[in-house]
Amino acid sequence: MEAVSRVRLVSRQVDYAVNALCFMAKNGSFVRVPDLRRELDMPPFFIREIMRLLSRAGVLISMRGKSGGFKLAMNPAKISIAMLMEIFNELNTGDNCSFRKKECPRKDDCRLRCELSAVEKVLLLRLRKITIASLIAERASVLGCTDL
Repeated sequence: MEAVSRVRLVSRQVDYAVNALCFMAKNGSFVRVPDLRRELDMPPFFIREIMRLLSRAGVLISMRGKSGGFKLAMNPAKISIAMLMEIFNELNTGDNCSFRKKECPRKDDCRLRCELSAVEKVLLLRLRKITIASLIAERASVLGCTDL
């Protein structure tokens, strides 16, 4: 029997974003990037880029100045893993092949496409149910929120 390896569902960017958002949701006030980096042990480039994208998407509010930083702009119960994957362009939506970056010429008669589409639908439904609030409330070990 063949050994099954784990499927990587989220990127490091989404993982870092989840950790940062869990920390920010618990904190409730503005959090500075250096504090996030120190608290969550994240690389400086990653955290700055993640905060920029989340702010641009309306998930975070940013404020400059000495008492500034980033703060949640949304209720943690409204921030799902699926939403974060969309923000970081990690959901394969539409008619694109799972294995190609462009539309597959065989999409209409692909035997695997139908099966993978069914799996993707179930997965997407579950990812929409997992929120920052649920991760905190359940003290979940999912995506690195084990210390909450």
